[in-house]
Amino acid sequence: MDSIKKYILNFRKQYANLDLTKNLLNCISYILIISLFFILIEQIFYLSAINRQNLVVFLFTLSCFSLFYIFFIWLVKYNGLLNLYTDEHVAKKIGNENTIIKDKLINTIQLNEKKSNSDLINLAIQNIKNIIDKNPILSFKTIIPYRYLYIFSLITSIFILFFLSKDYRQSLNRIINYKVEFKPPTPFYLENISKKNYALSGDTIGIDFKVIGEIPDSLNLFWIINDKLTKKTVAQSNGIYSYRFNNIQKSLTYWASYDKVSYFSAWDSIGTIPKKIKIKQRPK
Repeated sequence: MDSIKKYILNFRKQYANLDLTKNLLNCISYILIISLFFILIEQIFYLSAINRQNLVVFLFTLSCFSLFYIFFIWLVKYNGLLNLYTDEHVAKKIGNENTIIKDKLINTIQLNEKKSNSDLINLAIQNIKNIIDKNPILSFKTIIPYRYLYIFSLITSIFILFFLSKDYRQSLNRIINYKVEFKPPTPFYLENISKKNYALSGDTIGIDFKVIGEIPDSLNLFWIINDKLTKKTVAQSNGIYSYRFNNIQKSLTYWASYDKVSYFSAWDSIGTIPKKIKIKQRPK
């Protein structure tokens, strides 16, 4: 009976190792897919440092937990712990894999446990020993996880192909350096070209903005006078956006901005730094 036990033990270890290989290939494939998804999100939206940190922590935690679970299951199956992969379970699996053994092995184990008829048990043991001597473990139809290997190879190839693109490499670099704030590229740069910082009450003040890059049709102009916020849409003329404040009486703070037109954009808005114009009362 010892040789039969050893036969079952060898099969259990072989099957546990194959199962480990399959689960590892699956795990790495899923991690690569999730990583590609995160990289794509980073490329489109230029996430903040805290959001990139959350992604890294999530992916790291998921990877560690998955690997721990996989190796824990392998340890249980390999050693037949927690009443999993018992001799009867393995014997049944061997019978399913080998058409010669079929249910002879599990029947022998069950007879040996019952201890009902020693002659019958000895005969069954001898018969199954003869069969397994002619059908060693290596002659079994090994369950090599080719399907999982092909899927893993395909996903790995796609992952590598993605990184032929400079944009994806830069996105990965931003995720790795998640503590650094990166400024997303914008289609243009907005510049305040007005020079005036003060005026006399009653004056007319002109302010101008210039765009360097792609020129939008209009900008949003904001100003605050006496804690009241006002918004005005200003159209462009030859790449310059101009507005006039007539008969100005109070100091004001103003700025211009342009909001993104698509949700799938790395930047939220383009604008200038608020600038203050002080108004001095005209001498009487």
